[in-house]
Amino acid sequence: MTILQQLGEVNTNIETRQRAREFVAMARFLMAARGNRTEAHQLAVAGRAPDRVKAAVAAQSISGSGAPLAEYQQLSTGFLESLRSAGAFDAMLTSMVPVPLRTRVVVVTTSATGSVVAEGAAKSISSMALANAELEQVKAAALVAITTEMAQLGGAATLNLLRLELSGAVRLATDVEFLSILLAGVTPITATTNFLSDLSSALAAMGLSAQSKIFLIARAQTARILALKPNTAGGGQAYPGLGLNGGEFGGMTMVVSDAAAAGQVVVADASQIAAASDIISLDASTQATVQLNTAPVGDATAVATSLWQHNMTALRAERWFGAEKLRTTAVSAITGVTA
Repeated sequence: MTILQQLGEVNTNIETRQRAREFVAMARFLMAARGNRTEAHQLAVAGRAPDRVKAAVAAQSISGSGAPLAEYQQLSTGFLESLRSAGAFDAMLTSMVPVPLRTRVVVVTTSATGSVVAEGAAKSISSMALANAELEQVKAAALVAITTEMAQLGGAATLNLLRLELSGAVRLATDVEFLSILLAGVTPITATTNFLSDLSSALAAMGLSAQSKIFLIARAQTARILALKPNTAGGGQAYPGLGLNGGEFGGMTMVVSDAAAAGQVVVADASQIAAASDIISLDASTQATVQLNTAPVGDATAVATSLWQHNMTALRAERWFGAEKLRTTAVSAITGVTA
């Protein structure tokens, strides 16, 4: 990578982080206004927020809704791009095949093959087996609740808390469904003491090509096992390109996702997966009754909390996205990876 390319990447990362911060700031104004977008706009103006934030939460009108919607899309896109560092779907999104949501795609179950033909010999013809599928839209929803005082009076600390909680919730909800799509119909390989051998077997079960872009998806504990695995031959790390947050090795990219199972490594070829992502919609309320539980239950043991009675405000973020394997050999998996 040239110095000019490195500077361009740094500037892009700075712009992405800035838009992500502005998106969270917009969410806080919406929470402080209890979901009233007109009041949120007034708070943003009074708080001397950047123009993009004020435009994004402004009240919509028939004649002038275009600019606020465009600004909102920029902020939402920036926030989603900030999730690439610790989320499988968003890390792979730019490498997957872009297909609009709710469109039909063709899944190749058996590929065509070519052959060299001798002079005067008959030309062989192969056939492909195809299946139809649709890139269905999936909605991932995340709910974050804080006290109204924190939403109205909190400064940088509140913004940082919202950023961490909102990004973590959206990322996890997206990856849970994404991995479910990837692992459908996949028979995993049971790990041995030789991870490279296991990975070679997983790759052999996939239909790789010169365009393949391989991603390894694992949770933080599994990444730690591989990153700290010693090299018995010469000391040091067995896989020096890997760290606790993933990394690169053997031309493959490891990304960390909390949605992966313990001891599991999902091996996916992004070039054989279609995907799409829409913007995030935000709403806030103080009138709802919710379960403040990361694993809500639907029986009599559920404890419901009234936001109004507890002077709390909840922010709801909804994201539409989709993914579909274009080939049945696009994904493999390894289970039981241990130290």
